[in-house]
Amino acid sequence: MNAETLRILRGDSGEEQLARELNVAKFRSYAKDKFLDYVKYDIQYLDLLKESARHTAFNLPELMDEFFLRMDAAPYFWILDSNILAKAEETFRVASKNVLTAGGNYGEIKKFYLKWLTQNNEKEKQYFALSTINLIERNINANNFLKYLLNASIYAYDNRIFSPEKAESLLEKSLQVIETADVPDNIQREFLYLVNLYYGFIEMRIGNIDIANAKFETAQQFKHNGMTAVLYNALSEKILGNRDKTQELLTKVITFDKHRFSYAIENNSLPLFNFFFQNANIYNIFAELQFADMLPQIEMIIAAELSDADKILHKLNKMIQNLSELRMQKYYTDEVKNQLIFLETFLVHFKENKNILSFTAGEFLINKFKKVIDEISAQIESYFLDAIESQLAIYDYGIEDSNETMKKLKSDVEDTRLKLKKGLDATIEKINQHHKMAITNLEYKMEHLESNKKFDPASAFNNSMVFNSVISLLVFIIGGFIGGFLDTVNESFSVSEIFSMTVIAGIKWGGITFLLGLLISFVSSASAIWERANEKLKIQRDINYLKNHREKEIQHVKSETEKSVKSFEKNFENRIEALEKKVESLKEERVDRFNDLKNEARDQIDRLKTRITTVFQM
Repeated sequence: MNAETLRILRGDSGEEQLARELNVAKFRSYAKDKFLDYVKYDIQYLDLLKESARHTAFNLPELMDEFFLRMDAAPYFWILDSNILAKAEETFRVASKNVLTAGGNYGEIKKFYLKWLTQNNEKEKQYFALSTINLIERNINANNFLKYLLNASIYAYDNRIFSPEKAESLLEKSLQVIETADVPDNIQREFLYLVNLYYGFIEMRIGNIDIANAKFETAQQFKHNGMTAVLYNALSEKILGNRDKTQELLTKVITFDKHRFSYAIENNSLPLFNFFFQNANIYNIFAELQFADMLPQIEMIIAAELSDADKILHKLNKMIQNLSELRMQKYYTDEVKNQLIFLETFLVHFKENKNILSFTAGEFLINKFKKVIDEISAQIESYFLDAIESQLAIYDYGIEDSNETMKKLKSDVEDTRLKLKKGLDATIEKINQHHKMAITNLEYKMEHLESNKKFDPASAFNNSMVFNSVISLLVFIIGGFIGGFLDTVNESFSVSEIFSMTVIAGIKWGGITFLLGLLISFVSSASAIWERANEKLKIQRDINYLKNHREKEIQHVKSETEKSVKSFEKNFENRIEALEKKVESLKEERVDRFNDLKNEARDQIDRLKTRITTVFQM
């Protein structure tokens, strides 16, 4: 709302108007003194287009991303180069692809809308306004909420067809589409912010300050860093007489500028800082002349939030020169070099700038320079410590070599232990197999003793009886002849008597022999049984012996292996222990040597650190 409209609404008298004009003159003079010519009272389309393109190119993070919309230039926003508009157009183009490619006329709508904005002749301006509205009404893309926003802007800002009711109705339509549209949350929030912002502009233009104020507050709920809504919220609060709230909101605007300066400086981006500097939100406070009667309060805010140290950049320049004269470039890291290049380039462009914002930026730059000095100071110590470490490399090599040797020895111990265990297992397996085979043979022999004729009593009896029968027969024959012969030596007997006597003698001696042989056969049979029993006992003793021998042999092998392992481990333990002592000794020597070298370097370090602090001396 311009000053003349406000005067009429308030019914100001001539004296009040004169006082207001004096306040405005002071307000402008203060702005000129503090901000030079950076406050723009008139907005040109080409300037907006250029700054919008720069803003878009930086692709700022969400917390820094705010392109300020002056109320008197708000209609221009919809045809500027903006990421949010491009994303919105792409969204409803994808959602309604056939409509846009076949019969969509949104491109033509934008062309006529631009002609409406840029025309100076009122009749031609009205023609393009009505033509744009006609094209919008013919557009059948239901997903395109931007067309309603363009239409609303025409009704809100065209003097000949000005209709706040139609404008607000169209804003409501756009809200309905936005709230149901399949768009990312960040895009939806941005447009909800914009719709409420434009709603506030319309209400403010017609003097409904309460409603406008509420809309600006609602807009901020969707975008906390929306400085346009914050500033016009402050303006409406000021008109409503809430000056404390106004001061709070204006402080927020200035603080946002400081945050953006800090962000650009922190990221070494001079182009970004220059953009923030040329488009600082604080300039828009002074572009709104209705804040003129709050100049004392605004001065207090500026005094509290912004620096007035007009020599601060010259002071920084002197510090950088002092640093250069110290010739400590060998202690510069790449980061330090980049920081200094940024600071020097900044000073080339802003050292002579008398805009108070450059002084505030100077405070951020001084802090940045102090961090550079801290980094160089740390690098000085690091430089000498690195040199010391290089001298201690021989100790590190010795420690590392010993540790690697110990590691290898421990690995060798484990490998040898595994090999010995495998060898032991293999030996035990051989012993078990050997004894098992021998025991199996003996057990087989024991099981088959019954079938061995040597130990069969029946077989022994039969063999003995056969032998007995043969012997008895021989004794029968021989004994019979001898007995018969002896009985007939002195007497003469007939042949039959001699034969009878021979047979009787043979039977006697053969029978006796047979009986003796029978007895011997029984003894032989009993002997076979006894020998078989003895053989079983002998085999069992052999089996038991083999089992005991197997256990003893296994124990012996285990014992010998264990002795070998212990002997081997002892040998390695001694070597490892010697290496551990060597490592401890090297570490102690290293610490002692480090302390000696550090003490020797301390004087140089302290001297250089003291020298570098002289850069702050003016």
